[in-house]
Amino acid sequence: MTAHELARKLLEMPDVMVTVSSYEGNVDEVDIVCEPAAINLNVNTKWYYGKHSYWREYSSKGPKPETLAIHIG
Repeated sequence: MTAHELARKLLEMPDVMVTVSSYEGNVDEVDIVCEPAAINLNVNTKWYYGKHSYWREYSSKGPKPETLAIHIG
């Protein structure tokens, strides 16, 4: 989903709290929206990791990817 697709969906709904998953089925209110950052797609196969991983200059292997994503948390 892109940022614009998300915005369109949210604008169709009532103005309510937005949450993200937390530990043991609980939720937290979204309070952080980060600037777009480089992301490596489909790099994790374990079920407990997300499929993708943000590229970090100090720890990532390979060149910086061109794909960008916005992290919400």
